[in-house]
Amino acid sequence: MGWVKTVKWDGIDSKVNALLAYAKAEGATSLGVVGCCWGGWACFETSAMTTDVKVGVIFHPSCHIVAAHGGEVHALAKKVQAPHYIMPAKSDDPALYGPEGSVIKELPAGSKQKTFPEQEHGWTSRGDASDPAVAAAIKDAMTEAVGYLKEHLPLA
Repeated sequence: MGWVKTVKWDGIDSKVNALLAYAKAEGATSLGVVGCCWGGWACFETSAMTTDVKVGVIFHPSCHIVAAHGGEVHALAKKVQAPHYIMPAKSDDPALYGPEGSVIKELPAGSKQKTFPEQEHGWTSRGDASDPAVAAAIKDAMTEAVGYLKEHLPLA
């Protein structure tokens, strides 16, 4: 995964800021972020840089890739300003992302976690949805995500 080192937040942040500005110009008042794998890192970085983000959802997180850029996942998690719902798979490091994981403990109040112990990393975005167990886990994760987003993003 050498490509991870080539995707730096310093190259993404201006695009994220432009997207946030566009959303606000179009009338958005409450913004959420959702990411899979390294997209979870982008969720954390976005929430750390602005209070405009009110909530985040991360499936099969890889927020620890911040280390590829000289950062540290716990320091980044401490900067996150919005509650996040973390949904790791069985192969995601439980010491970081499990129910008692060190990352979840650094996140703001209202953050929560649900492990999908039968699923592999990447199941929501590239899992075999023709497998009934994977399909059921995807449906469960999406239902959980929508509920959490609704809870933290008031409708206008």
